[in-house]
Amino acid sequence: MDRKAQTNQVFVYILSIILILFVGFLVIKFISSFSSDTQDVKNLKTLKQLKKDFQSVYIKYDSEKVLNYGVSSEVRNICFISKSSCINSLTNLSSSQREDLKTIFDSGENMIFLGDSKIIIKENIGDFIATNNGCLCLEIKNNIFTIMMRNNKNKVYLSKLED
Repeated sequence: MDRKAQTNQVFVYILSIILILFVGFLVIKFISSFSSDTQDVKNLKTLKQLKKDFQSVYIKYDSEKVLNYGVSSEVRNICFISKSSCINSLTNLSSSQREDLKTIFDSGENMIFLGDSKIIIKENIGDFIATNNGCLCLEIKNNIFTIMMRNNKNKVYLSKLED
């Protein structure tokens, strides 16, 4: 084999390796993007169902529901806030998370999905009274949380279902 053919063959091998690495990188990027989108969809679906359930309790006098919801693995806490004065009493949250909750509540949202270091979803789901002096923060276990909604004299009360 002549020298020029050997040079071309090495060039083809190097180019093939670069092309394979590039395609591999794109596949990994696509899979991670798809996984992230799946988590976002799961959280939005939970939010939609939670709002629907809240409205069904709100419009039906003297009703009560115990509800289970699934969330993505990135959600660590879900907080329902009906009074800002109780936010400092949430000792299971960091001080920066408590400050974020105050800011979010002041802007009109009263339900927050919290991750390790970020706010995942914030939304106003309607007028309610949360137990625990107005701040109900549920810790997520196995990507599931349970909440009790009760309409008492046309006020919706949210509470944690005791273990």
